[in-house]
Amino acid sequence: MKSNFTNPEIGYIVAALSPEMNIRVNKSGNIAIRHRSNPAVQFVIYRKPRGLVLRRRIDTSSPYGVGHEMNNNKPFLTILDLVEYFKGYMEKYPQNVVTRFV
Repeated sequence: MKSNFTNPEIGYIVAALSPEMNIRVNKSGNIAIRHRSNPAVQFVIYRKPRGLVLRRRIDTSSPYGVGHEMNNNKPFLTILDLVEYFKGYMEKYPQNVVTRFV
């Protein structure tokens, strides 16, 4: 399977966010994160030339999804920074991790 991330990077994300979040590598090689109680909200980590990008997808029924880049569209330089940001986001906005925008 294709992956844009190394095994230690994936392992760090899984260790930091489990068991509350389900983490998997999707078909494109990016990391998909969903809350265990509601898979309708999905976060995806992309490796882009400008850095690591965390994107929140709201409508997972559409292949294109509806969502936005988090962190004010600023890329993260390391996995550690991204995970710390996401853990802080989960603590500050727990409803946004589980509930879709309506």
